Amino acid sequence: MKHNARKTTRRTPKRSVPINQSMPLKLYKDLRDLRTVSRVLRLSGVINSTAGGDISILAFNSATVNTTPDWANFSQEFQEYRVRNMRTVFSPCYPDAYQSGVASTNPCGMVALSRFWVHVPTTASNVLQEAVIKFSSTGRSFSFDNNYSSFPNAQLWTDTTSGVTADKYYGYSIIRVPNTPLIGASTAYFGYVQEFDVEFRAPR
Repeated sequence: MKHNARKTTRRTPKRSVPINQSMPLKLYKDLRDLRTVSRVLRLSGVINSTAGGDISILAFNSATVNTTPDWANFSQEFQEYRVRNMRTVFSPCYPDAYQSGVASTNPCGMVALSRFWVHVPTTASNVLQEAVIKFSSTGRSFSFDNNYSSFPNAQLWTDTTSGVTADKYYGYSIIRVPNTPLIGASTAYFGYVQEFDVEFRAPR
């Protein structure tokens, strides 16, 4: 009886591809560079009236984050940053602003605040013509904010050894409206606390 021999096929094992011949891989010197850290930095100050009895236009912008007391610590620890949001709380300075001299009879009354991106308003008309504007009585505390969500340039990272460049500026301006009658000269009218929501990355 004739037996049919089974034909066997010898399989050649696949050769492994050396890693240096495979698809290129993006390597990171240190995985910590991918980590981001968020911090809120604060800056306080006072708004004074001028010698002529008025309050000049004042702009708050994201570039001043590097003047906060804690900036030095974070700039030494991280290589890059960006300011995601900024907010300022204003509070009347009692009793100086409203209980002495001319200020008691001619108080500020009202201020206007408006947001800006890149171009900082330099006149009252610039502030009042902005699309987003807020009016507030100066007899009580109030706040205003702005963020980088609608401004792609401000979302770019900046080296912590340098400041925010003019093309990444954003913030808001405050001005007294109307500017008559005159108020107490050289008087502290508002105290303020400015908050910066800052994101850092690339630890040193």
